[in-house]
Amino acid sequence: AVATLSTLRDWQFRLAICSNKPEHLCRKVLQETGLDAFFEAIIGGDSTPYSKPHPEPLLHAMAAIDAKPASSLMIGDSSVDQRTAAAAGVRFIFFAGGYDDGVDRDAVHASVATLPTLLDLVVAAVSERGAAE
Repeated sequence: AVATLSTLRDWQFRLAICSNKPEHLCRKVLQETGLDAFFEAIIGGDSTPYSKPHPEPLLHAMAAIDAKPASSLMIGDSSVDQRTAAAAGVRFIFFAGGYDDGVDRDAVHASVATLPTLLDLVVAAVSERGAAE
């Protein structure tokens, strides 16, 4: 995780967390694991009046890092994450190495099973979006 997050940071990607867990618990886990430095925004289930799959938490996280839906990716491991991304108009990358409560694999932008594989997909997604604009 550290190597992948370090590479994304080196490539100047702006990262945020959007979780349904309480914000203070997200921050605590990230601080205890040393991963907090990689994320500019941490949005928990209690950070907005709504929780996922409502788009508001994801839109709030993106606003905090000055990101737009069309140029963003959401990486998640659940159908709630998938529905959140769809509601916010954000491409969804499914992390198959996680929870998976029935993600519709036919409706994902891409799937990854390991974090290093994510780097190739991010590069491809950015290139694909740039070519479309």
